[in-house]
Amino acid sequence: KGFRVSKSGLTSGITDIAVPIGVKDSTLIAVLAVSVFTSSLENELNMVALIEALQHTKMAINRLIGG
Repeated sequence: KGFRVSKSGLTSGITDIAVPIGVKDSTLIAVLAVSVFTSSLENELNMVALIEALQHTKMAINRLIGG
């Protein structure tokens, strides 16, 4: 999938979305993550748009670090 979505274990009503940053077999390991109010994700299009934006940002970061 290339991303992870889960309900926050720390705060009720929050959903965490994360995508890995870096290139395979690199020493750089990082994650780009956002936390959003779960109620704002009730519309599946909002979730898809947010994941697409995170993946686009991931690709931009990877290009900047040589990936």
